[in-house]
Amino acid sequence: MQCKLSIWVLATILLSYPKVVISAEILDYYPSCHYQILDTISMKQSLLKRRTASESDSIDLSVRSLLERIIEAASEEGASGVILTAKSVKMGAEIDDITLTKASSAKLGYVSFDAELISACEGEYTFSPKSTPVNKSGIRQTGITIKLPQSALRIALPPINLNRAFPKQPELIVEDISLAHGVFGIKVGMTPKSVGEVLGSPTSEFQISYGSKVQSYGRNLWVVFENNVVTHITNKNHWLSGELVNLLEFDNRFPARWHVENSVIAGMTAEALLNTKTGRFVNEDTYRISGNDKVNIDLKLTTFIAGNSSEMRVESYTYGDVEVDSRIAQDRFNRYEEGLYQRIFNRLLNQSSPDHQIGENVIGSLPILRARDNNGRTVRVYDFSLALVFESDHLTEIIVSEALFKGQGNQIKWHFGPLFLNQPAQELREVFGNDIYERDFDHWEVYSGNFKYDLYFTETDGELVLTSFLLDVF
Repeated sequence: MQCKLSIWVLATILLSYPKVVISAEILDYYPSCHYQILDTISMKQSLLKRRTASESDSIDLSVRSLLERIIEAASEEGASGVILTAKSVKMGAEIDDITLTKASSAKLGYVSFDAELISACEGEYTFSPKSTPVNKSGIRQTGITIKLPQSALRIALPPINLNRAFPKQPELIVEDISLAHGVFGIKVGMTPKSVGEVLGSPTSEFQISYGSKVQSYGRNLWVVFENNVVTHITNKNHWLSGELVNLLEFDNRFPARWHVENSVIAGMTAEALLNTKTGRFVNEDTYRISGNDKVNIDLKLTTFIAGNSSEMRVESYTYGDVEVDSRIAQDRFNRYEEGLYQRIFNRLLNQSSPDHQIGENVIGSLPILRARDNNGRTVRVYDFSLALVFESDHLTEIIVSEALFKGQGNQIKWHFGPLFLNQPAQELREVFGNDIYERDFDHWEVYSGNFKYDLYFTETDGELVLTSFLLDVF
C-alpha cells in the first residue's frame, strides 16, 4: 500500500512563521532553514493481527497508531516537525486461524521508530524541492519503507484523498488584509451569501449563541456573524478544541505570511512593528490599527524564544469589531440527549452487514456543527462531547470527548453502551477482558468485533477513570 502526504500540506506547516504550534507533522526531508532539535525519542508498538482484517491491514493499523503516538509526543513538547531517523521491526511466529478464534486479535511482533523532534523555522523560509531529503534508515521522499515477511509497506500519516471532489473554491481577488478591503475581500457587514460568493463554501459552520455563528475556511480563517452579518474575522481559533480542529479540511488559498496594510507581516518583531507607524500598542501584546465605525485591526504578539534570547512577534490578527463578545454560550453545547448516544450504540449492535450501515439521516438529531475533512468525510457534532464522522454517508468514526469546544468546561455526563464518563478503569477491564491492549497507562486500545476503541483516562483522586474515547467502525 502506498500513501503520500501532499506537498501543500507540508508547505502549510513549513511556510508558517514561528508561532505556537498546535500539532506537529511528520516530514520526509530536513527543511532548508534554521531550526532546533528539541528532543530525540524512541517508541515501540505491537503489531496486532485482527480477526476481522487481513494481515497487511492489521499491520497498517498498528504502524499508523504508533505514528499518531509520536505526533502526540512531539506536539506536547511544542515541536513543529518530526524526522523519523531509524526503524526496527521484529516479527514473531505466524498466527493461524485457530489462534484467532480464541481472541479478536493476536500479536505478530512489534515495530519501533527513533525520531528527532524539531522546532519551527527560525526565520523566513521558502519551500523548495531542494530541501534535503531524508535518505537514511529506509526513509524516502514519500514515506517510510518497512520490510516485513512477504510484504513491504510504505507508511505515512492517514492519507489525504487527493482524488475526491473538493468543493470548487474561487481564487482570491484580494490577497492581503486592510481596513479598506477587509480580510481577503471579506468586510464587516457582509452576509453569509456575499461571503460565500467571495470565498466559496466554508469548511465548518456552527452557532456560538442565539443569533451568532462562526464559519471557518480551513483551519486559519474564522468569520464571525451576528444577526446574519459579519462582525469580525480572525486567524485565531477561539472556539474549537485542538482535537476537533485537526479534523478540519485544509484551505491553502490563504498565505501563511499574511500582510496587513502593506506594512505588517506575520512574524514581524515588536520593534519592526513600531517602525511601521501604522497604529499603536493598546497593551503589551496588542497593537491596534484604528479605523472608523468600530472597524479596527488588532495584531496579537507572542513571545518567541530562540536560544537564550526571546522577543515578541506578531502571531495573529482580528479585523472588525475587536471588542465584540464571541464566546460560546454554554447552554447551547451542554445539552445532552441520552437517547441519542444509546440510539447510535444500539444501531451499531444491529449493523450486521454493509446494507445496514448507519447514515446521517437516521441519527434523528440536528448537529450544532457541520464540517468536512481532507478525506472527503463529513463531520457532525451534536453536543459538547459527541462527534460523528461519515464517509459516503456511512458512519465510520465516533468521537466522545471530554471537551470538543473551548469554554467553561463540559457539563455532560455521557453514557454510551457499557461506557460512561469517569468510569473506573478496573470496571472496563471486566467489560473487555483480554481484548485490551494498553498503549500507555492512560490510553488503551480495544478490538471488539467490527470495532476498535481508543480509550483515554485521567487519574482522579488516585483512581484511573475514563474521560473520552474514539470508536472506529469497520
